[in-house]
Amino acid sequence: MGEIKTRMLDKNSDVSRIVERLRIKKLLERKISRNDRRQMDVKISQIGLNLLSIIDVMEQQTDKILAHLTVKEATQLNFLLDKIRG
Repeated sequence: MGEIKTRMLDKNSDVSRIVERLRIKKLLERKISRNDRRQMDVKISQIGLNLLSIIDVMEQQTDKILAHLTVKEATQLNFLLDKIRG
């Protein structure tokens, strides 16, 4: 769990709550650590790995589409997307 928190973009996120939501969706498995019963070991499930494979394909397709943009166009697109998100 600690390793997950160090890799997150938003350091203020509640890792335990996020992990629990992913566990409920069967995207990962969570077990008490054999080495330290105070810690939890988290492992991506096969369903989670399948979803990541789909995301990888979609990301590659998106990269191909966006590769045709100039730096100026990409900057403008980022600005517009940020504006849409609020």
